[in-house]
This record gives sequence, structure tokens and C-alpha cells, in this order.
Amino acid sequence: VLEQLLATCRGSRRDCRDRAILTLGWASGGRRRSEITGLMREDVSCKEFGKSGLVWISLLETKTTIKGDTPRLVLKGRAAQALVHWIEVAQIKDGPLFRPISKADRVLKRRLSPDAIYQIVKHRLTLAGLPEDFASPHGLRSDFLTQAALDGARSRPPCACRGIAPSPRRRNTTMTSISRKIPQATSWGKPF
Repeated sequence: VLEQLLATCRGSRRDCRDRAILTLGWASGGRRRSEITGLMREDVSCKEFGKSGLVWISLLETKTTIKGDTPRLVLKGRAAQALVHWIEVAQIKDGPLFRPISKADRVLKRRLSPDAIYQIVKHRLTLAGLPEDFASPHGLRSDFLTQAALDGARSRPPCACRGIAPSPRRRNTTMTSISRKIPQATSWGKPF
């Protein structure tokens, strides 16, 4: 599904922004809508992008962590490329990282609302020829763990990069064993 949504992001500023949002949300461990829309340009370091292809993100606060105790996240590959491209195309020097786009394809100054991410996913689903209720931002976020299970990851790393402590019941199980309980789960392609 993610690949189908990304295929609808072709060349406008809106497409660049939406590609960056979708890839960041997925590749950074399934971020919440509020975490994505709360990002500021100052939270993103592209200093290593030129030489190593890495982009570092500092989350200020998440639902499960407090200020000063949040993880630094690293993006690489397509996710890093999409984010750097968005920053360059939108000419964002400071302030909110993700912003609304006018009908004239101009980047506005204010930040996107968390609900805007829901609208973006619905819009991309429609463009991909899928029903609007086929997926949701939360579904894409939780499917990060499903993909990790399909890739054979243990429960700790996926939970850790999302800022979630593994539950005692899952502590020593592999995500592969969990994925066996989900026969309808399918791969979303190669990780970023």
C-alpha cells in the first residue's frame, strides 16, 4: 500500500511534501501524526546527508516520552532523500517542517495539523485507485511493526525506535512468531 501511495507523488510541491511525510512516518519507526506535524526545521540535521546520506531528527516529545528523553532518529535512503528534497523545494530555513500548500502550489508559513495527515492519506488512497477507508495514518503507523515481523525482527528494536517499551508478554518472542498469527499480512516492499 505504501508503494502505491508513493507512486501518486510525482512532481508538485504538494507531491514532494506528501512523499516526505509518508516516507518519514514509515522509515522513522511509525511516527504519530502529531509527532510528524510537530517537527520544526531546527529538529532536522542534514549535515551528514552529502557524505553519508543520513538525516538526523530530534523529536521534542512523544506520547510515551518526555522532553529531553526522546530518541534521535536517523533516516537514510529514499526517506532521507525525500525529506531533503522537500526542504529544498519548499525553501524551509526555519519554523514548521511540514506546511500546507496553497492551490497555486505555494508553501504557506503555518504548520500542518495532525488531521491534515489523515486527509493526505485519504487523498493519496483515492489517487492510487483504492477506497478512502482502505488505510489510515494509524494503520500505516502500526503496519510498521507488521513489516518488521515479516522481516523477522525481534520485538525490541521495532518498539525501541518507536519509543515504546516492549511488553513483558512480548519481551522474548520474535516478531516472526507474531506475524504467523496474521496470515493476511503482506510485505510492503523493501525497507527504506
